[in-house]
Amino acid sequence: MAATRNVLGPLTTIFTPKPTCTTPVAGSCHDQNCVAWNGQVCTTLAKWNNSYSVMDQSSCWPAYTSGAVTIDVAVKGALGGWGFYSPGLSCPAGYTSACTKTADTNSQNDFTFQFAPTAGETAVGCCPTSFSCSLDQSGHNTCLRTARSTFQDVVSCGGTAPPGTAASTMVATSTTHLHILAPLIQINWQASDRPATATNMTAAETRPADSSDAQGRQAGLSTGAYAGIGVGATIVSLLLLTGLVAGGFLLRRKRRKRDGGGVGSLTGPVKTNQDVRPGPESTIHELSESGHTRQTHELG
Repeated sequence: MAATRNVLGPLTTIFTPKPTCTTPVAGSCHDQNCVAWNGQVCTTLAKWNNSYSVMDQSSCWPAYTSGAVTIDVAVKGALGGWGFYSPGLSCPAGYTSACTKTADTNSQNDFTFQFAPTAGETAVGCCPTSFSCSLDQSGHNTCLRTARSTFQDVVSCGGTAPPGTAASTMVATSTTHLHILAPLIQINWQASDRPATATNMTAAETRPADSSDAQGRQAGLSTGAYAGIGVGATIVSLLLLTGLVAGGFLLRRKRRKRDGGGVGSLTGPVKTNQDVRPGPESTIHELSESGHTRQTHELG
């Protein structure tokens, strides 16, 4: 039978439990089956077999609003069921969604939530990683992991040791099972509580780097047109480069002619006009200022 609904408040951000919330506190053993609880502190408010008992550590649960029903964790005992968070959008850090149920489904395989969802709601049971949703003998929701043939460090509240300070090691042999129970954080949500998902984003929003490509395709350009544009741009670039090289060469050649560079370089000793002894028919070639040769004939 579902318990009276107790809304603890919203849970829209990721809650991070303290490290002590994951340390099991040893309970009782029966027929070589031992129990330990996460999210507990030792307390003197209640005793079991004249030993210190355990009590839910409230800081291991997300904060709840002042309007929530008062929770007497000492009376409820370990993991007695607090209520649920609504709207609940995120499991705590280190927790995963271990079980779900909606009000309009009724399968025998569905997990029975202590606080059943109503029409339009989805209930999610958040458990620590490697734990599964479970019910205790009183019908309280909890998370369960069973350790077999392993060593497990636990905190002991037994004997006369100060609460929360005595640490011991509980050994689970091949015939001893250590059942570790942890808080089940129940979150309920409706479709209107969920934010828009990334699947509703447009292609332009999810591919901003390709926006120019998308705009080009919307304008009617095909893949072949893009290839033609690329080849044409390459050819034009090569022609411009060739023209620049040729123009530079011609300009240099023109400057050389203007500065006298048009006469080839001379090899051997250079002779002046006084060294030349022309014969009757000899011709002297002189350079004019314009760079052209002019002929001077000398009469014999």
